[in-house]
Amino acid sequence: MKRRDIIRKLKAAGLTIEEGGNHSLVYRDGRRVSAIPRHSEIKTVLVRAIERQTGVKLLLKGLAMQTFFPAVVEADPVDGGFGVEVVGTGINGQGDTEIAALQDAAEILQEVVWDSVARGDDLPRPGTPSGADLARGRIALLQITLPADAHAA
Repeated sequence: MKRRDIIRKLKAAGLTIEEGGNHSLVYRDGRRVSAIPRHSEIKTVLVRAIERQTGVKLLLKGLAMQTFFPAVVEADPVDGGFGVEVVGTGINGQGDTEIAALQDAAEILQEVVWDSVARGDDLPRPGTPSGADLARGRIALLQITLPADAHAA
């Protein structure tokens, strides 16, 4: 599992991360509960130990599945870039190109979904584009990964 994903999930669960000499130190209520080595990829056996130490579910059971969220892509006539609004979620992305804006929105949406899973919250649901959305810009579909055992709101 990627180190950055572990740290993101631990932070989303309310734990504090401080940088030590060779490890990132994980604290709950001011007490150190775990340490994460500075490797980009953390082996599963260590991830399971971090789960036990912190009480935060990091590895998801079941197979992941893909889902799609509609998004409205609009050109920004003032700044010259592009904006993306994920329909019905309040999530927005931006970029210098249409593809960069779509990637930005997809990354933000994926983070929101995984943070919701880490906290045990309901997941956002894909919205349905309205006629007004169609009039504003092009509709694109953002593909994200959902854990098989997660449930949409």
